[in-house]
Amino acid sequence: MNEEQRRFLYLTMIEGKTYDDVSATLGVHKAELSRWWGMFGDERERMHHWRTKWRNSLPQVDFKSFYEKMSSISSCYYCGIHASEIEQLFAQGCIRTKRNRGRELEVDRMIPNKDYADLDNLVLACYWCNNAKTDEFSAAEFKPIGAVIGQALRKRLNVL
Repeated sequence: MNEEQRRFLYLTMIEGKTYDDVSATLGVHKAELSRWWGMFGDERERMHHWRTKWRNSLPQVDFKSFYEKMSSISSCYYCGIHASEIEQLFAQGCIRTKRNRGRELEVDRMIPNKDYADLDNLVLACYWCNNAKTDEFSAAEFKPIGAVIGQALRKRLNVL
């Protein structure tokens, strides 16, 4: 995907621009934009995933700001486990949860009593860190605990 195509997806998926607006902005014919739309289904799905996560839990935060901050993060703020390692844990049967949670990073508030509307207070955390941190610990208090959780999870993958 080139930079122009990346900009196309951003304008349509994040800013909600119409094909007419995007065509005028990028100087690309609408037929070509339609072709790009079909080509980048996986990337559109990833962007849609972020919009759904935002809509379900953080509608008071501007989506564009939320997306720009969160979409570039791919590991837990507390333990450092990467999203791809979480996928491996599930694929290899190393996780035995009966719940639906855990397969992806979750939005967490570093200072639990602050509002979700404060974007600077939001990070991504794995299910295990988010669950263990609860609303009791600050990010600074929980970081050492998160490091131990990360070690335990990586041990299951034999990564240590």
